[in-house]
Amino acid sequence: MLAVRLPEYENRLKMLAIKTGRTRAFYVKELFKKHFSEIEDNYLKVDSIDDIKNQETIRAIKKIERNKGIKKYKGIVNEK
Repeated sequence: MLAVRLPEYENRLKMLAIKTGRTRAFYVKELFKKHFSEIEDNYLKVDSIDDIKNQETIRAIKKIERNKGIKKYKGIVNEK
């Protein structure tokens, strides 16, 4: 069971249910059936893109650290 408070939609949902003779739960279920996959796909794609960017950033930082370390040991980099 899931309980969600949506005060900005409560009156509209209640009126829709009264006018159509269906329950509020029916319409909430319909919304989920029709739109949940789309929302899920959109958010999972965003997470994947962010993960990829984070991994690329981490790899770039490690590469810089490795290169700096190599130059440092060769005496090429003068640290202040």
